[in-house]
Amino acid sequence: MNKYVGQQAQPSLNASNGSLKWLWISCQVLLLGSLALLIGCARYPTVSNITPDKTEPYWFVDQNGCKIWDKSPKPDQTVTWTGDCSNGYANGQGELQYYTAGKKYAQYIGHISYGKRYGQGKSVWATGVVYEGEFKDTNLHGQGKYLYKDAKDGIKVYEGQWQNNKRHGQGKAVFANGDVYEGQWKNDERLGDTKFEAKEKQRHATEQAENDRLRAKEQAENDRSRAIEEAKMYERTKNCRHLYVNKIVKMRAGLTGFIFGFKKTYFVEGFSTSTGKATVRSEDGRWHGEIPCYAIPD
Repeated sequence: MNKYVGQQAQPSLNASNGSLKWLWISCQVLLLGSLALLIGCARYPTVSNITPDKTEPYWFVDQNGCKIWDKSPKPDQTVTWTGDCSNGYANGQGELQYYTAGKKYAQYIGHISYGKRYGQGKSVWATGVVYEGEFKDTNLHGQGKYLYKDAKDGIKVYEGQWQNNKRHGQGKAVFANGDVYEGQWKNDERLGDTKFEAKEKQRHATEQAENDRLRAKEQAENDRSRAIEEAKMYERTKNCRHLYVNKIVKMRAGLTGFIFGFKKTYFVEGFSTSTGKATVRSEDGRWHGEIPCYAIPD
């Protein structure tokens, strides 16, 4: 009887390993898909996690009976929607057209959740105004870029953060005159200066500093000139400072002047600070004339 000599055959695991491998890949794909779905739902609310307020006005119905909300409709407004309709409300990605009296005046391309713009989208108006960015409850909310037709507040383009249709947060505005502001905004108001304003303030501050310097220099020169004049005046008048009109003084008088002789009484009739001389008269009226102020005793 012939015998088989050699290695014993082992059971094959190739089929089992292949099944496990495909099962593992399927689980990974399912996990990633679920994660992406959760992220998408968190960013763009859908009919499953948003409940419309049916008491709100301005609900419009498109050609297929799908409801769309607009808080500022135009007279005789009608709408059309190209995306999905869930439970009677526009939902998901699509294109929304606005008409008034049969004439198209605006369109929206982007995401809608339960009849309201929500998430990323682009609005274009027939006037030439364009907004592209994020929405929330149909309001401009989040990051976005707005192109104005007629410069609102002088602004042609604004790109930055929005909150309930208002520029709010960090943003950059380009003005019709070429000026630029980049910084913080609050309720549509910027909280700083534009580049032109900053330059103008700097120029004004520089001019003000120069004017202050010139005024200080002029004041210093005036003070110096005044001090010199006062010093000169003091030199001219220092010998007459003790005099006043009708002052009575006792002085010696003689043939050689007011140095020798007997003391007599004199009256000061006046004096001149410019010449440093005083006009005096003797009590007996026999002498009248001018003498230096310094010659008259205190």
